[in-house]
Order: sequence, then C-alpha cells, then structure tokens
Amino acid sequence: MHIIYGDIRVSFLGESVVRIERARAGEFFDGDTFFIPDRNSASGDPPAYSLEGNVLCFGEYEMFLPEEGLKGLRVEKNGKPVYRYRPLKNSGELPSPFKTPEVFALSDSPRILLPEGGYSANRRGDYRVISRVEDIYLLFAEGDGKRLRKLYVELTGRCELVRKATLGSWNSKYYPYTQREAMDVIAEYEQRGIPLDNLVIDTDWRKNENGMGYRVNKELFPDLPAFFDYAHSHGVEVMFNDHPEPVHGANVFASREISYREKNLKSLLQMGLDTWWYDRNWITHLVSPTKSVQWETFGLYLFHDITEHFYAARDGHIHRRPVIMGNVVDISNGVYKAISDSASHRYSIQWTGDIDSTSCALAQEIASLVRCADNCIPYMNSDCGGHTGNPDKGQFLRWMQYGKIA
Repeated sequence: MHIIYGDIRVSFLGESVVRIERARAGEFFDGDTFFIPDRNSASGDPPAYSLEGNVLCFGEYEMFLPEEGLKGLRVEKNGKPVYRYRPLKNSGELPSPFKTPEVFALSDSPRILLPEGGYSANRRGDYRVISRVEDIYLLFAEGDGKRLRKLYVELTGRCELVRKATLGSWNSKYYPYTQREAMDVIAEYEQRGIPLDNLVIDTDWRKNENGMGYRVNKELFPDLPAFFDYAHSHGVEVMFNDHPEPVHGANVFASREISYREKNLKSLLQMGLDTWWYDRNWITHLVSPTKSVQWETFGLYLFHDITEHFYAARDGHIHRRPVIMGNVVDISNGVYKAISDSASHRYSIQWTGDIDSTSCALAQEIASLVRCADNCIPYMNSDCGGHTGNPDKGQFLRWMQYGKIA
C-alpha cells in the first residue's frame, strides 16, 4: 500500500513497519536489497489510513510530510512527537530492551543490489552499490524490546538454524597438526569416552607460509580426502581457517574475485571439508566496495553464499545447512564497539577474536554475549580458555561453564 506525496512515497509493510522513500532521479525502487532481502515478509495487515493535506493519519499516529525531501518529516502519537527524520547510516546496533523507543528507524543506505544467482561466476547481472539513498524503515515497536526484535529480523532476515553438530563439543587449538596427529586427537576423545563433534584445523593446513592461499600442505596432510573420511566415519566435522587474500586488490564484487573465491572454497568442500572459518585477518583482508560497510560483513555473505550453492549444486535444493564461522562485526579481539550493519547477524556462528585467558577477559565475553543477543546475533562464541595465556584450574572451570551456556 503506497501513498505518494511530492517526491516522497510512504509504504505500509504489514501492521507495524512503514517505509519512507524519497524518489531518486524521479523514480521509486521496489526491489529487494542486501540489507532488506524480503520487504514483503513483514507480518500483519497494513493499517487503515487517511491523508488530509500533508498529514497522513493511521491508528494513533500522524505523519507530517514536508513539501520536498524528507527533512522536517515527523511522526506524532496522540499529539506527542515520537520520530523526527534525520540522515541515518545503516546500523545493526539496536537499543537496549529497556530503552526501546516508540519508533525505531532503520536506513537502507547504501542501497546494495544483488545479482540473480548470488555470489557465483554463473550469476546473471552484476552487483551495484548506490550511495546517499534516502530510504528509511520505521519499526513501530511501541516501547516493546521483544516486538522490536521480531520486526527487525522479519525485515532484515533471520540467521538460519545451524547443524546439530555445530552445537556440540569442539576441539580448537592453534597448532600445526599433521594428518596423523589430527586423527590421533579424534581417537583419543573416543578412548576417553568424551564426545567430539567438531575439530578445528587452523591456518597451517595450507602450503603458503603466510597463512593465505588454498594449496594444501602435503607435508602435513598427504591425503586430505582420506583424513576427512576418517573424521566423518567417527562422527566428527572438520573446520579449516581461511585468511582470504584479495585477488590483486580487487573488491569482493569484482568478477575475478568472485571466480577465484568460489573455485577455491568449493574445491575444499568437494574434498570433504565441513565448515569454513572466515578469519578477518590483520595482514591482509578482503576489500569492501563501499566505505559504508565493513569487509567482514561481505566476507560472511560470500562464504555463506558459496557454501549454500555447493550444497544445492545437484538439483537446486539445499541438502545440508551451510555453516560458516566469522568475526562478529564489530568486536575486535574481544573489545565490543558496535554492530555496524543490519546484515551481519544473518550469518551462522560468530566469534569474538583472539582473547586472553584472564577473569577480566571472561567478564568481557559475557558482556559481549549479552550485547550480541540484544542485536539478534544468536550464535556468538569465544575462545574458551583464551587464545593467549594459561588459565589456572579455577579459571578454566569458569570458562567451561561459560562455554556450556554460550
């Protein structure tokens, strides 16, 4: 349901979401975008409305529309202001449930258009990033934090349910395993009667000494498919760390980058790899096509999309839930800043980076866990026991207790 007033279009999406868009070059936009993957998913029936002059009335609300542009647009409820338009960047940082406003605004700018077929050399069309778009979604949460998050994930997309094994026990250690040593780890868990669902092999599975590239280190893993077969026969999934290096500095939407990444990620999945760990990396990193969105988010997107395509290659139906692990955007080695976009929460399991083993680090992880949950990130996880340092027995037990509930 659309109302056009001058160069503004107001659209009612369900009962509690209102879109306000300013025409660009005289035209309005009706497609889906990276940040708003399915704008028709809002629940409930649109409210009845009336337009009297420049005042749009619906329910208890009145929206005052300016003559030109969005500056000056405001919403009142029973005569009291509950929203005033201001230029807004896209963000995934939601207010605390106890500070939920009557109306929460979300921006779809930059407008990122995805090609049919997604992140693949076989896509139809190309990616487009359009800056300085005036396209705002108002979520009428009415001060209810639970309601706001329901509206938010309906509009911006939900995280898929992960595989059952993903929620099980993990063995993760920064260590250059040989194939024999990795198999011995699996065997030892069995001998001790301890369940093991996931074994993490960090960056040394690859040949390249600086932790990049996709050539398998044959000295450590002389027969990688046989190793995957062994792990699977013992009920264990395997994760590999990847520090993706851009192709000649190209951004993630460049054709050569798409072809390279798709070919190489799928090649390891074809051998039997279960899960990619997309590591943001400090030496080199993927290149974002826009300063408005961090490269970590696009990395989460492309690793997920390529994995999903791999599992749907046979007949178009997804035969296995795609799981990837990436850095929380934006937590830097345990230090929480702010979730900088409204797309990153959609992607599998997310990790807080290299942390130490102290009690202070554990307290910081608990705080980050709560804040991530506030921002609809359901599967945040930590280096339990720390990436650096050696916790004493009491600290280690605390870490394990945290890991059990995280």
